[in-house]
Amino acid sequence: MTFNGAKIELVYNENLNFNSLPSLADYLVQVNNGQAITIESVGIQKNTLTLTLQTILAAKDIVLVSYIPGTNPVLDLFGNQTAGFNERKAEYTAITDENTVSSNIETVKQTKELDRTSPVLVGAALNASNIILYYDEQLKPESIPAIGDFRLTLHDSLQASVIQSVYIKGSKEILSLNRPVAAGDMLKISYTPGVSPVKDLAGNKAAGFQDLLIDNTQAQVNDPHFSEQWWLLSNQYEHPVEEEVEEQNTIVTSIGIDAVDAWQQSEGEDVIVAVLDTGIDISHEDLKNNIWTNIAEIPGNNIDDDGNGYIDDLNGWNFADDTCSVHNPDRDYDEWHGTHIAGIIAAEKGNEKGIAGVSPKAKIMPLQVFNSGVAYTSDIIDAIGYAKQMGAKVVNCSWGTTSENPALKEAMEESGLVFICAAGNSYKHIDESPVYPAAFTLENIISVASINKTGNLSLFFNYGQNSVDVTAPGENILSATPGDSYGESGGTSQAAAFVSGEAALVLSKYPNLSLSDLKNRIRASSDRLSSVTGKVYGSDKINCTSALAEPIIINDNVIQIPDGQGQEQGTGTSDNGDYSLFSIDEWNAGGNLLTAREFFGTAVLNDKIYSIGGQKLNSQNLVGVIDSVEIYDPISGSSTLASSINTDRSGLGTAATNGKIYAIGGFDGSYHVNNVEEYNPATNTWSNKAGMSNRRTGLGVAAVNGKIYAIGGYKDRRQVNYVEEYDPATNTWSSKASMPTARSNFGVAVVNGKIYAIGGSKAVVL
Repeated sequence: MTFNGAKIELVYNENLNFNSLPSLADYLVQVNNGQAITIESVGIQKNTLTLTLQTILAAKDIVLVSYIPGTNPVLDLFGNQTAGFNERKAEYTAITDENTVSSNIETVKQTKELDRTSPVLVGAALNASNIILYYDEQLKPESIPAIGDFRLTLHDSLQASVIQSVYIKGSKEILSLNRPVAAGDMLKISYTPGVSPVKDLAGNKAAGFQDLLIDNTQAQVNDPHFSEQWWLLSNQYEHPVEEEVEEQNTIVTSIGIDAVDAWQQSEGEDVIVAVLDTGIDISHEDLKNNIWTNIAEIPGNNIDDDGNGYIDDLNGWNFADDTCSVHNPDRDYDEWHGTHIAGIIAAEKGNEKGIAGVSPKAKIMPLQVFNSGVAYTSDIIDAIGYAKQMGAKVVNCSWGTTSENPALKEAMEESGLVFICAAGNSYKHIDESPVYPAAFTLENIISVASINKTGNLSLFFNYGQNSVDVTAPGENILSATPGDSYGESGGTSQAAAFVSGEAALVLSKYPNLSLSDLKNRIRASSDRLSSVTGKVYGSDKINCTSALAEPIIINDNVIQIPDGQGQEQGTGTSDNGDYSLFSIDEWNAGGNLLTAREFFGTAVLNDKIYSIGGQKLNSQNLVGVIDSVEIYDPISGSSTLASSINTDRSGLGTAATNGKIYAIGGFDGSYHVNNVEEYNPATNTWSNKAGMSNRRTGLGVAAVNGKIYAIGGYKDRRQVNYVEEYDPATNTWSSKASMPTARSNFGVAVVNGKIYAIGGSKAVVL
C-alpha cells in the first residue's frame, strides 16, 4: 500500500472486478495524530484500488488505512471477497521519473516481441444483455471469433440465435445478446476456436473452454418490464464484418445510456431530484418508496412544523393550487406526464414490479407547477426556491416556452442547483428560435434533445449546436403512469428525465462536484454520434458508466449511425408543421345544408355525412343552440333530416364507431355539459349514455379501435388538456394521458392508429 499526493494505492495479488466499487464509508484514512481525511472517490484498475483524497499528503506523513467490507465489497474476477483490515500503514512512494518511464516502456516492447504465451481466461460476468469474458492480457481487436464458435445453455437448455454480436475491447471479449437475461437465470457458455480465434497482441491464440458458469451481476433486476428497457443498456451492435475494424465501425442496432453497468458504482443514493411538472402519483407501486419525505413535518396537523413557510408539506408542494397535495386520485388524468417522468428518473429496481429507473435509489421531490396544461412563472420560481431550501440537487424541467423571462433566468442562475431542460418538440433550430429555459446560457443548465432507438434524432426534436448539450432516448419510452399502470410516451420530456437520472448517479458518487464540473463531466463522457453532428454540442449521447468512471472516460470515436435508420415520424407538437403532403387536389362544389349552422359536430357513417347540433341566428338575430341533425349524401349532393339529438347544444364533439354515432359534451346555451348520446341509424333514434367525468365544450373527439377519445376543450373559463376514453361495450369512461398543451376548438385526425390534435385556441403557458 503506497501514497503520493492525494492518492493512496492498494495493490492486490490478482485483478479485481472493476464493478465491485465499495462505498467511501467502508474506508477510514488517518494521518499523523489520527486526524481523519475525507475520501473523494474510489476507483479500480486491474489489481489496484485507488483512494482519491480531498487533502494532499506530504512525504513525511504517517498514513493509516482501515477497510471494513460493506454491502458492496471488493471482489476478484471470480467473485471472491477481499478481507478487511485495520490501520494498515501506507508507504510514501515518489513519482516515477521520465527516464524510468522510458525504460519501462522499452521493457514492455521487448516483452511483447518475445511473448509466446497464450491469453488466459480469468473470469466472466453477465450484465443484463452482455456477457463479458476477462483475459489476463490485452487482446488483438480484430481477432473476433464467429458467433457460431460459442454455445450458450440456459438452465441446461441450448440457446440458439441468442448472441447478436462479438467484439473485443482491451482485455475483454464482449458478447451482446438479443435480450437481457432475467434474474436468477443460470447461464453456461462454451467456446470452440474456429477460423478466427481470439488472440493476444502478439498473435497467440486463446484456448477453448466448456460449460463455464456465469454469474449474473444484475441478479437483483427482477422488474417484469426490465427486458423491454433497451435504453438502460449499453450500445448494441450487429456482428462486425470480417476485416480489421474497431468496435465503433460496426452497425448499431440499439443506442442505450449504459445505466445498468453504472449501477455497480452508483444508484443515485442520497440525491433528491425535484420534478417541476404536473402532479405525480406518489402512491404508485414503483414510485412510493422513492418519493422524498420531509421528515421534519408532521402530516395533517395543519402546522408548519419545520418553519419553511409551507404547512404539511410532507412530500413536496402543489404551487399551481397552493396546497400540500401533490397527488389527487380524482384528477389522475392530469398527473400522467409528471408520473411518467418520475418513473424514468427513479422507479424502484428489484421490487418485482414494473420497470427500473435510471437512478433507482434517488428520491423524487414532487413540485406541481402545471394544472390542466397551464403554468405560471411565479409558481415555477417559488418551486425553485423550495427545491433549494429543502435539499434538492437536480431539477427536472420537461417543459418550456418561446418567451424569455429574465426573472426565471435569474432564479435558476442563483439557485445553486442543476437544471435538466427539455429542448422542445417543434423541430426548431433553437440557436435561432430559442425555447426557454433550455436556451438560457447558464453553466447549471443542461439542455436535452431526443433520439430514437437506432441513434437518429427524433423528427420532432429541437436542435442547436450552441443551445443543446446532449441527447438521450425519447421515443416509445415505457414508464409509470397513474394507478399502478405503465405506458409508452415520447418527446424531449422523456429525454430530459434520462439526463436527470444520470445527474443523480454522478452526484451520488461525487457529491462535491461543482455545477460546471457536473455539466462538463456529463458532456465529456458522452458517446459521439454521427447522426447529431452539427446539431448538438459535441455530437453527444449520454453514457452513465463513462460519466461515473475515475478518471472520466472520454469517448472521442464517433459512432457511425446510418442516415434515417429505423427513424420514426415522431409524435411531438409543432407550431409550423414538420411535413406537408404535396399531392395535387381540387375542391368541387356540393349541395347545401338545410339549416345554416356553426360550432356543430360531424360524423361519417355508411358513406353518409351527419351534421349534428350547433348554433344559428334565430328570428330575432340572436344566437341560439339547436338540436337538428342532417344527413348529407355525397353522391346525390342532397341533405335529409334525421332524428334530433336529445339536448340542444353547440361546441360538441362527435365520432362514429361500431355502426353508431356519438355526440359528446358541448354548450347547451347556459352551461358546459358532459352529456353523451348514441345514434342508431337502424332505428333513427338517440339514446343517452354515461357522461364524461369532465363537462366541457370545444373538445376534440376521435374513434380508434372501437374506443372513443374526448380530448381537451374549454371549461370554467379556461382551456383544458384532459383526455378520457369511452368504451361503448361497457358504457364506461376512463382517464388517459393528458395533452402537453391545453386547447379548445382544434382539429383532430386519426392516422395509422394515432390521434393528432391540430391548432386551436391555446392557453398561455408561463
